[in-house]
Amino acid sequence: MTCHHTIHKHDHHLGWNNAIEPVLSLAPGETIAIETIDASGGQLHPKAQLNDLTALDFDRVNPVTGPVYVEGAEPGDAVAVMFCAFHPLGWGWTANIPGFGL
Repeated sequence: MTCHHTIHKHDHHLGWNNAIEPVLSLAPGETIAIETIDASGGQLHPKAQLNDLTALDFDRVNPVTGPVYVEGAEPGDAVAVMFCAFHPLGWGWTANIPGFGL
């Protein structure tokens, strides 16, 4: 499958906000390769230690990639997204952090 666009992992921001300008505009049917960053915003890594977790800056967690503007889409429209492939980073982490959650 041909990929028409790429959004790199450095094109992220924190929080959902419709005032953020789209990083990409695409026509229906075009494809995007999206590089994401982990939920710590890159603060944790495969060699992280306990002190890295205790120093976690919660103002940098849960980064969001995008947004993407879909040409022709109007408020109230449903937009279908199909994942053609998924390539994990090769490592992961999880935590149960008291007082933090959705």
